[in-house]
Amino acid sequence: MSDPSSNPSPEQETGSRQRPYAPARPVQPLLLLAGGVGLVVLGAFVGERGDLRDRLGLDLQGERAEGEAEKRQDGSYRIRYTHPSGAIYARSYRSGLGLRSRPADDGRIPMRYDPGHPEHFQPAGVSLVPGALAGALFLAGMALVLNARRIFFRKTRLPDLNRPRGSP
Repeated sequence: MSDPSSNPSPEQETGSRQRPYAPARPVQPLLLLAGGVGLVVLGAFVGERGDLRDRLGLDLQGERAEGEAEKRQDGSYRIRYTHPSGAIYARSYRSGLGLRSRPADDGRIPMRYDPGHPEHFQPAGVSLVPGALAGALFLAGMALVLNARRIFFRKTRLPDLNRPRGSP
């Protein structure tokens, strides 16, 4: 009996390693695509729920001021700051105080306000965590979508019909 590896097939003689075209089952790319789209939508939801566009704009472009925060019995804060013109702006604030979990001993916290509309103010850094979370969800979702695209195109690649048969 002869060794089958000693008798090369016609495919091995020509050096061609083409597989016959078979349509791929796109289950894995579809799951990656659905997961990626879900993460992108979740990132958009986090950004919208946290009013990220306005808050991030104030954190990045707002003027810095020193403010005060008083914790109320219901868990909200009464925040206020004095504008350079002498006007005092105050409001209730239900969210956390940003990167600072609580005000300093004297109640002082850094604030950001819009110079064009000084009544729009917030504790400094309040948008950084939701912004980082929304950005990370978006980037992870897009990575999954692009990976699904790559896998799908790799699995459904058509053979090159212009190449002569038997050439590598």
